Amino acid sequence: MTCFLRFTHVFLAGVLAGCILTGLFSTCLLAQTITSVAGNGKEGCTGDGGPAIQANLSAINVAVDRQGNFFVVDEIHQRIRKVASNGIITTVAGNGNFGYSGDGVPATSTALKYPAAVTADAQGNLFIADRENQRIRKVAPNGIITTVAGNGTYGFSGDGGPATQAKMSSPRGIVIDAKGNLFFADRENSRVRKIAPNGTISTIAGTGAYGFSGDGGPASSARLAYPTELALDAQGNLFIADEANFRIRKVAPNGIITTVVGSGQGGYSGDGGPATRASIGYPGGIALDAQGNLFFADPSNLRIRKVAPNGIITTVAGDGIEGFGGDGARASSARLSYPAGLAIDGQGNLLIADSGNNRIRKVMASSQSPAVVSVSLINADTEKEIKLISEGETINLASLPTRNLNFRMNTSPATVGSVKMVLSGSYNQTRTETDAPFALFGDNQGNYNAWTPASGSYNLTATPYTGPGGSGSVGTSYSLNFKVTNQPSAVPQVVSFSLINADTDQEIKQLTNGDVLNLASFPTKNLNIRANTQPATVGSVKMVLSGPQSRTQIDNGTPYALSGDKNGDFNAWTPAMGSYSLTGTTYTGSGGTGVAGTPLTLTFQVINQAQLARTGAEASAEDLPVMAYPNPFRESFTLKLKGQADEKIPVVMVDAYGRKVLELLRVDPAGQVIVPSPQLAPGVYVLQVGEGHRTQRYKLVKDK
Repeated sequence: MTCFLRFTHVFLAGVLAGCILTGLFSTCLLAQTITSVAGNGKEGCTGDGGPAIQANLSAINVAVDRQGNFFVVDEIHQRIRKVASNGIITTVAGNGNFGYSGDGVPATSTALKYPAAVTADAQGNLFIADRENQRIRKVAPNGIITTVAGNGTYGFSGDGGPATQAKMSSPRGIVIDAKGNLFFADRENSRVRKIAPNGTISTIAGTGAYGFSGDGGPASSARLAYPTELALDAQGNLFIADEANFRIRKVAPNGIITTVVGSGQGGYSGDGGPATRASIGYPGGIALDAQGNLFFADPSNLRIRKVAPNGIITTVAGDGIEGFGGDGARASSARLSYPAGLAIDGQGNLLIADSGNNRIRKVMASSQSPAVVSVSLINADTEKEIKLISEGETINLASLPTRNLNFRMNTSPATVGSVKMVLSGSYNQTRTETDAPFALFGDNQGNYNAWTPASGSYNLTATPYTGPGGSGSVGTSYSLNFKVTNQPSAVPQVVSFSLINADTDQEIKQLTNGDVLNLASFPTKNLNIRANTQPATVGSVKMVLSGPQSRTQIDNGTPYALSGDKNGDFNAWTPAMGSYSLTGTTYTGSGGTGVAGTPLTLTFQVINQAQLARTGAEASAEDLPVMAYPNPFRESFTLKLKGQADEKIPVVMVDAYGRKVLELLRVDPAGQVIVPSPQLAPGVYVLQVGEGHRTQRYKLVKDK
C-alpha cells in the first residue's frame, strides 16, 4: 500500500504526453545521453528569473510549445512554470495559493488547486487541467486566465452542452489537435472527453463504468479504469494511459479502440517482444515522435519505455533502481525517481519530469551532432565521480577525499567518435581519446590513471569528433577555467539558530535550548529558522527538524534556512503546536557532502497562548507574569511564572463558586510545572497567584 500511495501522488496527478503536430519533429530518439535541464534537485519554488538548472522546483509534468519553451507543472506549489529556450525559468500561472480565484485577471495572480497537466496550441494559448478545481483553464498569450470547461463541481454532467456548465471529476491529461479540439482525461469518471472549438463538450471514450472492455469496438462503448494521460500523433490517433488496466489504448480517427501496450498484468517484463504481451506498472506520461515511436513513463518500474512502430517494446531510460545519477551518460543506465510527465521537443529530444528528483531531464535525440556537455572530477582510487566542475571553480585539494584525480569529458551522445582534450596552465597536457570514458589522463577500461594537480590556474578545452583519433566532423567544444589550491581549514560548524520573521526577513530572537515559542507573542506567525555558521559561508548545511512537523533541509547557500529562501527572502513556515528537536550540521561540500562539522542540537516548544486574562482591574509594579497553556486545557496544563529567583510563589486554583480545587504550595519561578487535572469538571476556573497584596487572579477554562 505504501508504494501504491507513492505512485498515486507522483503520477496519478496527470501527465501531459505532449501534443505532437505534423512536421514538428524530424529526428529519431534512440537510447542516448541523459542530462538535467531544469531543477537543482531540491524541492521548492525558487529561482524565477535565473537559470532553470539552478532553480528549486517540484515537477509532476512537462509540456512543450512551438517556440522551444517547455512548461513545468508544479502540483505542490500550485504553479505552472516556463523554461524559455534560453534556459531562464519564470512562473506563468498560479500565485502559490491553494484554491480557485481570478478568472479574467493575470494568470500569475490567480490561485490553482493541484494543477495536473498543460498543453499549448499553435496560437500560444496554454491550457491547464486545474484538477481539484474541476476545471480546464486557458492562459492567453497576453497572460489573462479564463475557464473553458467545468463549473467547479465534482461529478459528471453536461455532455452535449456548453463545456463551462459541465461537471467533471479530477481532470488530468490534456491535449489539443490541429483542428482546435481539446481532449482531457476525466479520470474519476473513467472517461475521455472532448471540447469542440464551439465550446460543446462530449465523451469520446469510456462508458463511465470502471473496468476493462471494448477493444475492437467503439471507444464510447468501452470500459476504462482511471484514464490519466493522453497523447496525439500526427495521424489523429488518440493514446490513453488506461492506468488501473495496466494498458495504453489507442482510439483511431474512426472511433475504434484497441490496446497497443500492456497485457493487463502489473509488473515489469517483455522488453524485446510485442508490447501487448509486456507487463507494465501504472502507466504515466505518453509522448510520440515523428517516426511513430511511442514513449511512456513506467513510474513504478523507474523506467521510460518505448514502443517502436513494429510493436516491439524496449527501455530507453532508467535502470530500475530509484535514485539520481547518470547525467552525461547513457540514459538506459541512469537512475530515475518516479518519472511522471513526458514531452518531445522540437529537436526530437525526450523531456522527463523526474518527479522524485525534482528535475526535468532530457534524453538527447540520436541525430544531434556530438558535443561535450560537462566535465567530471574523478576519484582515481574508486573510479567514481566526485563532482561536476563549473566555470571559474576553485578546487581545494584539502577538501577532497583523495589527491589521485582525473578529469572525464561527458558527451552527448554518450558515444562519439573521439574527444581531443587540451589542458594548459600550471600543467600542460594534450590527449585524444577514442573510447569512452574520455579521460584527460587516460584509463584502462574505466580504471582511471591518477594525476595530482599542482596549485595554480588552468584552462581545459575538449572537442568531440565524429571519427576516431580526432577525425571526421567537429562537434561542439566545451571550455572552462578553474583553479587548484591546497588550503586546509578548520571544520566549520553551526553555532546558533535564529528565529526569523519571514514577512520582514529580520531576526526575532536567537533560539536557546528548551525555548518555549509563544506564537501569540510574535509580530507574525510567518516564521523561518536560520542556522548561523562559523565561518559565515560553508559548503552546505543540513537541518533536521523532528516533532509535530518534520523536515530535512540541505541548503548550499547563505542564508541557511530551514524552510528555504530566495536570495534572503525567507519562505514562510507556521509551526504546529508541540515539542520539537532541531539539529544542524555543516559540511565542507555542497549537498551535504564532504567533511561534516560538529552538529548543534536544541529542543523547543511551540504554543499559541495569549497572556491569561485578569479577573480584576488591579495592577501594580509587583505583578507576577503568568503563562498557562494550553488554555482551554483538558487533562493537564503547564504553568510558568516569572519572579525573583530566590522566592517560592504559592498558587491556588478555585472554581466558579470560589471553592479551592487545587493548591501548589510553592512554585519555583525559575522553572515550569505540569499540572495534572483529570478530576476537574469542565468549566471556568481562577488561578490565584502570589499572596497578600501581590495576589493576582487569572482565568483558565477546562474543555470537555
